[in-house]
Amino acid sequence: MFVIGAPESYVPSADEVQLLNLVMDYWTRFAAKGDPNRPHAFRWPRYTADDLILKLDVTPARLAGYHNPQCDFIEPLRDAFCVQNICH
Repeated sequence: MFVIGAPESYVPSADEVQLLNLVMDYWTRFAAKGDPNRPHAFRWPRYTADDLILKLDVTPARLAGYHNPQCDFIEPLRDAFCVQNICH
């Protein structure tokens, strides 16, 4: 919903409209320029191994270590499958 706009039958709250516009702005800039950031906007960090992510919300925030325990659980499973060439 927040990437393409709200359906006509749904009336979003003011906060949802703000979030909808934020997400559409990020996606539009990313599609057009390959970079979702613009001057004076909350910066979406480039992916790095330090696990920083952007929490998209009415008030955006940077988070570190989001769901690390869940990802740490999955990684050995992924690696085991990849050894068997399932990932290739």
